[in-house]
This record gives sequence, C-alpha cells and structure tokens, in this order.
Amino acid sequence: MLVNPEPPAIATIKDAFISYNKADEDWARSLAEMVERETMDGSVDGRKLTVFFAPWDIEHGGNIVNRLNDGLREARFFVPVLSPEFFGSGWTNLEWTDQVALDPKNSGGRIIPIFWRDLTLDGQERISLPAPFGVLNRLDFREENDFEPSFRELIRILQGLPKQRGSPGPATVLRPQNASISTSAHEYALPSATPELLVSNLLKIEDFPGLIWSAATKARKPADVWNAVETKEAFLLRDERLFAFADISDPLCSLHKVIDEKTVGKPESRADWLKEEDGKRRYVELLNRCLTRHLYERKIGRDEKGRFYFWPDRNQDGASITRHFAFDDEKPRDVAARKVNEQDGSFFWVHYAARIRFEMLGDVFFLRIEPTYIFTTDGRHALDGKSVGRLSIQWSGKQQNPDVLRAVLFWARVLADGRSKVKIPAGAAFITAHALPATARAAFGVGGDYIRIQALLQQPEATLDEIVDEAEVFENDADDCGDEDAEDVEEAGI
Repeated sequence: MLVNPEPPAIATIKDAFISYNKADEDWARSLAEMVERETMDGSVDGRKLTVFFAPWDIEHGGNIVNRLNDGLREARFFVPVLSPEFFGSGWTNLEWTDQVALDPKNSGGRIIPIFWRDLTLDGQERISLPAPFGVLNRLDFREENDFEPSFRELIRILQGLPKQRGSPGPATVLRPQNASISTSAHEYALPSATPELLVSNLLKIEDFPGLIWSAATKARKPADVWNAVETKEAFLLRDERLFAFADISDPLCSLHKVIDEKTVGKPESRADWLKEEDGKRRYVELLNRCLTRHLYERKIGRDEKGRFYFWPDRNQDGASITRHFAFDDEKPRDVAARKVNEQDGSFFWVHYAARIRFEMLGDVFFLRIEPTYIFTTDGRHALDGKSVGRLSIQWSGKQQNPDVLRAVLFWARVLADGRSKVKIPAGAAFITAHALPATARAAFGVGGDYIRIQALLQQPEATLDEIVDEAEVFENDADDCGDEDAEDVEEAGI
C-alpha cells in the first residue's frame, strides 16, 4: 500500500526528501527543480509538488541536524540519490540509516531509491549497495535515455497513482485457471512495460563453408590420419570415408595422402547436407572439429567432458608454469595456475575453461559459450572423482550474471584473437562470427534492472587466487567422467 498521496494540511509537509552527496548536488538540484514544476493531480492549476532540498530548506544559522530531522519526519517519501560517494558520507549515512531503521523492509514504500552513478567521479571505486538497497527496485537514471521514463515513474509515485498496466483491449491469451500472481511485492516493484535488452551467450555465424569433400580412406581412427600426415585440417571419419571442408582432391592438401583419390567425387553442397537430420549433425560436428583445431593452435586443450581450457606454459626444463594471457589493450591475467591444497600440501591446477560448440537453432547457426573452471593434477590431466564436481559447483555457483557475461565476452575475444570478428579456418574458406553476443529485445522487464556493458567491462575479474580461496579440494571419490564420448575427444585431435 502506497503512503497516502494527500498530505496533512501542514505548511511544512513536503512530498519528498531528496538525500544526496555533495558530489551530486548539481544533479540533485536539477531533479528537485523538475519535481517542483509538477502538480499533484497533473493539471496546470493543481497543487505543486514540493521537496525538502537542504540548500533551499536549511537557513543560514539554522540548526542543521534539527532541520534534517524535521525534513525527514515531514516528508511523505525519502528519495536517496545513490552513488558511491553517497554511502561514504556521514550526513547521508545519518539520513538513510534513520529511514531504514524506521522500516527495514520498506513495507510502506516510503523509500524510493534513485540509481544515479556506478563509479566515483574519479572512476576508481564502484558502488557497493548495503541492505536494503540491494534488494529494493530502483529508479534508474544512469543512462540519458532512461531519464524521462524514470522521472515519470517518480512523479507517478509521488502523485499516488497506480502503475500503468498496458492499453485496454480484448483478451488475446487465456490464463490457466490455476495461475496466480503474487501480491506480496510492493506495487512499484512489479514488472512493468519497460523495453529490455537481453544479452545471450551465443555468437551469430555470418559465413560458413558451402562445400564438403569426401573420399574413401583406410583410416579408421583419427590417429591413423595423424600418424600418416601432419595436418591442421579438420576432418570427420564416417562409413569408411573422410569428410572435410578442404579440397582433398588437390595433391597439395595434406589430407590427400590418406584418401583414395579415385573415390573423390563432386563436392557436396551445404544446402543438401542441411536438408536431412543426419546431414545437419555431421555438418555441425565438422564445424566443431574446425573450432577444436582453432583453439588447439592457441594452446587451449579439450578435456573428456568437452570443455576447452588453457594449458599452462612450459619453462626451459619442460615443467609447467603459470600461463598468462592478455590482449594488446589489457593487463595480463592468469588463465592457468598451480595452487596448493592446504589440507594435505598437494598441488593442483586451476584453469579458465568453457564449453564452446556450434549449434543450429532453427535455420541459424550460433557458437555457444558456457564459461566455467576446471581443475587438473599437473596442468593437463583432470582431477578425478565427484569431488571435482563439488569443487566446480562451489566456485562457479557463486558467479552472478555479470561474472558470466564478462567471461563470455572474454572467450569471444580469445576466439577472435582480440579482433571484431571470429575467423576460424575451414579448408579454403572461413567460419566467420560476430565477436559480440547476439541480443534480443523484450517488451516487458523490470525498470532499472540491467547491466551497463561498458561499466561491466571495467570491473576487475576474480583472480585464480580468489577462486582457490573460495574453493576446497576434496578427497577423490568414484569416477565421474560426464556424458561426453571419449572417442569424440580422440577424434578432435587432442
């Protein structure tokens, strides 16, 4: 239930107390001026809305603490302007803790948080939201395009009007009889008709090979091919034939030596393969072979569960050492590091990892990225047992959406070698993909509940030291290999 929109007939009553830090005073002043131009009923002649704004309402020589107390007591709503500096100020701390103490859950809806800035003015510190601001639905003013809809929402709340519930019209969808909507949430925290941009973990494919060559071969396992020739070409062995995007009829092609050149037929088209389910599966599998080779060249291996992970580097004696990785515009980060199990003094390795696969959704190809971490005994061989699953869940389960999205963006840049496009060799052609995830727009969302991508990229990532601090190595249990086929790993060339 909203606070009664009509205040008592007392001259000192204000509609809102605007709480702000000195660093945000100019913006808060502009906001206060705009609020006081509005009327209670929205009419030209209606009563003007009023705010308590310290520079206007505390006279020189007046008792600051008393006037603040008066303002907090008399205002119908408390409107804190959230920024990193807001929570570092003694005066604002006095104001917001006083209001939270009166109603810790904000059950009366008196507190209307306004999200103004993520970073300090010097860009060195990110905002940290104490309780209850982390769980309260905030009016988001951080983006210029969001100012107008957020301001209208603020005025609507001050006027005591209900949220807009869409335009009237005939029903288009029948609700099941057993469906219900919770009424326990605060009214203005309910989902609203706010357009929302959704960021996926899919890279859309722009171009991919159009022809597939095949020929009979005596090779029955990938090792038969690798023992016969040195090749960087991806291939697939099925039904005693070798399939590849490379022109294996060309004597200069490395795979030419392992096929019967008399059986090389006319190359088949991608369109023909995609007409049948088995052809689709084979085509996607061949794309994934190209992906594996692409990452293998960058010293990124693949384990028995199909997860790609960074191998450690080697010193002059051949021993594994910490692997660093960086793009030209970034500081190096540890992507594979040796750590100590404090329980028994043994060593293990932590690696950045991801499940990465081509997938066909409808008629469109995507590259799916699912970030994770893996743990090995020596930089190459996985820790055994169900303890590894618990170890991964213990760390990865603590990651939130920003952490996952940041990891997706990192792996996308790895695939693209830091460029704007992913280009994976596939015979004489390339598989080309966007280096930024595919997005979609939803007509409904929660106002202010989104991530600023630029700010997200500026946030530091958790280091591998922090990962190990949060994780615990258990004793080995029974084998838990997962659902990937070991032969598939062998064929991938690892």
